Amino acid sequence: MNRKIAIFTVIETVGLVAWIALVRAGRTVLGPVIVVIGFVAEHIVSFNVKNGRPLLSRVPWGPVLTVSGLESVAWLLWKFLLPEQFSLGQSLLAAGVLGILIELGHALELNVVNGFPLLYRFGQRLRDSIDITLIETIGGAVTLTIILHYGLFTVQGIPTAIALGIILQDEHKRSARKVVT
Repeated sequence: MNRKIAIFTVIETVGLVAWIALVRAGRTVLGPVIVVIGFVAEHIVSFNVKNGRPLLSRVPWGPVLTVSGLESVAWLLWKFLLPEQFSLGQSLLAAGVLGILIELGHALELNVVNGFPLLYRFGQRLRDSIDITLIETIGGAVTLTIILHYGLFTVQGIPTAIALGIILQDEHKRSARKVVT
């Protein structure tokens, strides 16, 4: 299963890194399109891997698109709130908003993957997803900020993109353990 988890980890990592690289290069329309496509693809593959199905099997489109859309909005809003010049307060606000939205998305995703209605035992799902939310929020915000500042194809950018992949792989492994069906 770890190899299959690596597939959707690569999809998410490439989607996020490509988005930030495109936005940094001034491609403010193409970048967000790429991040949305990346999250939809990641959630399709993730749903199927976590349910032991072929990678591109049918998925419950409404719930999968809801989770993908929420995660896309979370990251796009984070970038919008992130200050051009470093400001600790504004950076923490951006990360806080990101964390709240990702937490909501992860709670919904746990229900989707487990075949439950979106809001089934939602309070419990929020508690169940705190660990994966902290990993993605902190790891993602830090690594993508570094890439945004230094660029992707730099001494800092390449290892940081690899670090993001490692962070997301850990988050996805933990998430896969939460499947109860």
